[in-house]
Amino acid sequence: MKIKLGTEFEAFLASYDTPVYTGLRVNTLKISVEDFLEIFPYPLEPIEWTEDGFYYREEDPVTKHPLFYAGLYYIQEPSAMSPVTVLNPQSGDKILDLCAAPGGKSLQIASFTKDSGLLVTNDINDKRVKAIVRNVEKYGVKNVLILNDDQHTIARVLPHYFDRILIDAPCSGEGMFKKDSKAVKAWASYANETCAKMQREILEVVPDLVKENTELVYSTCTFSEVENEAQMLYLEALDAGFKKQYVTSDFFDVKNGVAHLWPHLIKGEGHFIGSMIYQNGACNEAVGIGNNDQCVERKNSRHFVKPQRQDEKKGSNRVKKDRNARAEIVNEMPTVLKSFSEQYLNQVLSGTFMIEREKIYLLPEQEVDIKGLHVARYGWLLGEIKRDKFVPSQAFAMGLCMADFKNVANLPASSVQVLKFLKGETLDYDEVNAYGTLTKGFCLFCTEGYPLGFIKVEQGLIKNLYPISWRMM
Repeated sequence: MKIKLGTEFEAFLASYDTPVYTGLRVNTLKISVEDFLEIFPYPLEPIEWTEDGFYYREEDPVTKHPLFYAGLYYIQEPSAMSPVTVLNPQSGDKILDLCAAPGGKSLQIASFTKDSGLLVTNDINDKRVKAIVRNVEKYGVKNVLILNDDQHTIARVLPHYFDRILIDAPCSGEGMFKKDSKAVKAWASYANETCAKMQREILEVVPDLVKENTELVYSTCTFSEVENEAQMLYLEALDAGFKKQYVTSDFFDVKNGVAHLWPHLIKGEGHFIGSMIYQNGACNEAVGIGNNDQCVERKNSRHFVKPQRQDEKKGSNRVKKDRNARAEIVNEMPTVLKSFSEQYLNQVLSGTFMIEREKIYLLPEQEVDIKGLHVARYGWLLGEIKRDKFVPSQAFAMGLCMADFKNVANLPASSVQVLKFLKGETLDYDEVNAYGTLTKGFCLFCTEGYPLGFIKVEQGLIKNLYPISWRMM
């Protein structure tokens, strides 16, 4: 680093004695930045390189506030918000986030696309992929396919399919040293060369994922050239169709078309960003951070792929659907869901539905054959059939707007009843009823106009349906 930074090395070292920068990103699928700033109770400072990102004070309990549980914002390290701004997803895109857990960049992609097209978000670690499922549910993302697979399987099942690909590669994590002491210890075991080998194994399948004009962003939270610039060269060597797109930025250190986020130059912990496009001809235009300029006009072609089934790996403990369970795909709303909708919803759900193991899903607008994939979630989980009746899911509640549901209780975030709901405790009927007109059956429990989950009203009593695994501790 001393050789790399020269006279800036001392400032780089000194940055590790400064406080960690804490950031949040507004979920614009649910609320505009302007409306969020009006209801958020703590002071915020804008993050320069993204319009929906803000610094917050570490002492403010932002992860304990009801608006956090309503999915109105995501906690994310400020420099980690930069790669998706370079990827610059567009509405209708089919996008792969290959190394996605815990899902922050996937959520950011969904905000860019306004939850349209298809977001395929993947992580090979079966425990970490569960965090993606939780975050996708919490933030109301619907046009999504969550995978727990290796890159070779995805390339085989979905060849030459994606408009954009984000590879936020697993790395030695030097940019996380200040934030996480465990990262320092991990570096001793998984240093640069070890991680570089793993990154090359990921990149070697990328030629099988891209099509004409696919745009790709490669990023890490390390400063190592062998994990950054060398990997961009490796990708170019794999296929002559990969052409560098030159990143431009008013905020970061850009040299030779790639961006470094140095902790002594920005209010963040560090990142690397490189961009490429797959095409036959050279690309001469720059990709700017946070703008809509495109290197080329992308084709709007869409197609569906009928894959070959991959044999199950022995001993695999990945999240996967039961292969003995038959999934029924229907274009009409299932009868039990239709009855529920007529009773409770102000808007009619439309699209393609899937029933699997008594669970009902609304599939993404860009459907794809999922045979051969280890699927953790496909589409929007609406609920399940129990005793011939439809029971709505927590994911269903989090994907709704308050205006979508007929029976609503909308309480201020300061209400004790809101905290009791989030802790799974018994609610006071009269206090909750003061903020709505409770009728028998399911009711959407909201705070400040945004859903938190469901309650069920029976004979003047309230049953708290907030899931155990979601509860505030």
